[in-house]
Amino acid sequence: MINIEPQLKLIVDILPHAEKIGMIYNPAEANLVEILRRVKEAAKDFNLEIIEAVISSSNDIIVISNDNTALSSIQGITKIASALWYQFL
Repeated sequence: MINIEPQLKLIVDILPHAEKIGMIYNPAEANLVEILRRVKEAAKDFNLEIIEAVISSSNDIIVISNDNTALSSIQGITKIASALWYQFL
């Protein structure tokens, strides 16, 4: 299982004002559910809130409105969405 703390530390080191992290996951995959549980637990030590979003099929979509914060993060959102897309193919 992956070591969560170094990843969260890196996020805080790079983005010291970060308060929330969004995680997209498929609840049908037990390993992802366990990772999410561990991330949520470890995030407390870094004063981060984990916002979870469930995706359960390749028919699920992500809609981003004209939101400056979301649009400025589009590369990260696209990277996560692409990785999840390939898991379903």
